[in-house]
Amino acid sequence: MNWSRWISEAVLAILLLGSAVTTGAQGALSADDEAAIAAAQAAFEGFGTAQTYEADVKFRNISEIRMTLDGVTYVIQQQDTFKGPCAFRRVPGNTYDDQFLSLENETEQKVIALGETTSAENEPAMIELIVVDDEIYVRGEADGVPLGRTADDWLPITGLSSSRIVVDFLLRLSGEYGQHNYLRLLGLVTAVEASEPVGEGGDLQVEYRFTLDPEQALAVLGVNALAGAYLDNWMTVDVPTMVDTIYTDPNTRMYLEVTLGVDDHALRKASIRTISDIVLDVGKAGGSTALAGTEMRIAQDIRHTLTVRTLNERVEIEAPDLFE
Repeated sequence: MNWSRWISEAVLAILLLGSAVTTGAQGALSADDEAAIAAAQAAFEGFGTAQTYEADVKFRNISEIRMTLDGVTYVIQQQDTFKGPCAFRRVPGNTYDDQFLSLENETEQKVIALGETTSAENEPAMIELIVVDDEIYVRGEADGVPLGRTADDWLPITGLSSSRIVVDFLLRLSGEYGQHNYLRLLGLVTAVEASEPVGEGGDLQVEYRFTLDPEQALAVLGVNALAGAYLDNWMTVDVPTMVDTIYTDPNTRMYLEVTLGVDDHALRKASIRTISDIVLDVGKAGGSTALAGTEMRIAQDIRHTLTVRTLNERVEIEAPDLFE
């Protein structure tokens, strides 16, 4: 078995779970806590009904994986980052809103075994998405292979069986799913912290940190919904077992951090953060009885941040010229 590939796939599965949580019950909160939740709720509702917006997204997963196999301890330290701009324009009646998304991916990895350290990092890879009038176009490269004739060629994928998977995957990173899930996350709050208002380029802002209950998310939504329908097709792991372990482990912590404008109460930034230190049975998670009882420890810090640049202002999103 290619352990490096398997572990990378496992980390990707965990990374993709970062934003897929939903409603739950709140504990005993103070009046100030409730007011903070109400302010965040109003800001997310305003963001969710905006006709247009432009934003920057950043999705980062820092992880360390330890496993002992045949008396040898392997340590894999990895950092995956997706970042870039996006723009959306609402189109009532369409399957998808008009949108543009450009993401750069960087991965750094160290493998430590038998006293030796091997380091690797990928050349920054880019993938871009345009959707106009439900026509879908992508360009870029995956694993060093261009999606089209070259990485600069736009590829129309409307109607292909993979098109919905591609768009849904990219939307997880862009925050479009987030606008629905942020409100649901507020139903899982167990504690609230608020910063003193600070100035940001002449804009007075306040940040709230909402502590969330990950096990409540699992209980309310269920393992299958948290995993996502397509993850089972991509992973060589038992995704439900992995999800159950992550969200019920007492060492898993989740936060929703929200920055609002003090004067207009509008959303400036939203960040979903998951911190965990879990132990998986490799045999169960990998579906291999030969490895039953072998433990893998995964410590990770995942943060998905959406920074809003404009709201309800004109945005330019046009179909690409396929013959450039």
